[in-house]
Amino acid sequence: LIMLMSRYYAWDSQACSACRKELLSVLSSGKLSEELGPDPRTVAVYPSYATQVLFWTPHRVIFANYHNISESSARDFFGFWHAATPQEARPYARRRQMASVLECAPCEEAPASSFINNLDKAGLPGWVRPVKDNPGRGKGLVWYGLAP
Repeated sequence: LIMLMSRYYAWDSQACSACRKELLSVLSSGKLSEELGPDPRTVAVYPSYATQVLFWTPHRVIFANYHNISESSARDFFGFWHAATPQEARPYARRRQMASVLECAPCEEAPASSFINNLDKAGLPGWVRPVKDNPGRGKGLVWYGLAP
């Protein structure tokens, strides 16, 4: 049994609520599928939103609350999400064939030291591209496309 606890204190903020609504809009409107295409692709998203990805799109997730997952899926999810540098994260992205990353930065899901939270400061590696304007740490939905 693997249990993931989110930092609930951040979830009550107005910025976090607005980001969750933006994420739901991206999923329910079909924008994610427009970006990734109709064929199922793998999306790196925090488990709290993974079920929404599965419900609204044909795409896959690595790790989702209330779903049977393998130990290697959990290890790859946490390895990617907690990687300090893009070089540390890339093997996980390749192994799981991740096509996109979605994160609600105001909800403080990824650790502050993770590469996801520092891409706007450190610059994007060649295998990561912004899908929409990146609002910066703590300001809204962060959405990146990933090259294989």
